[in-house]
Amino acid sequence: MGYTEVLDLETGEPAGPGRLGELTVTPYYPYRECMPVLRYNTGDVVRTLDGEPECELAAVPAVSRILGKAGTLHRTAGAVVTPRDILEALDGTPGLPWPLRHRAGVGDDGRLHVEVASRNVGVAEVTERLRARDIDARVTVLPVGDEEAARRFPLRCDLLEHTFTRSHA
Repeated sequence: MGYTEVLDLETGEPAGPGRLGELTVTPYYPYRECMPVLRYNTGDVVRTLDGEPECELAAVPAVSRILGKAGTLHRTAGAVVTPRDILEALDGTPGLPWPLRHRAGVGDDGRLHVEVASRNVGVAEVTERLRARDIDARVTVLPVGDEEAARRFPLRCDLLEHTFTRSHA
């Protein structure tokens, strides 16, 4: 029901195979029957896949799962690291609670700095999990409890909506 493009993060041109790009969608009739033609740049970052699909969806670009939003990418001196890259490395750690609370950012040295809140994992294990996914990072593990971890590293699942609830007492 629309035209889907993956635009390269650097050039704004169609992204080549294996490159990161932003999903951009132009809806077709009937969704734009009473409105001008609009191109929606979703801000969602995906990686284009190699090869040409041979199915009924061949007209739609073959892409990875959404890797993050364009504004949340970590541009290190060596590569661009997506939030999903970090999440998949950390959340795949056996024996650790899911999701593993963490914070990541690029330091003044151009490297990725990852802070993890857990009493059950060490720096070496987290560093190895990231390195296995080709992520070079300086890791700090904060041995804090669940409440302190939730305070320092809030997640979307921590947000509570109180405007629709009221006491029935």
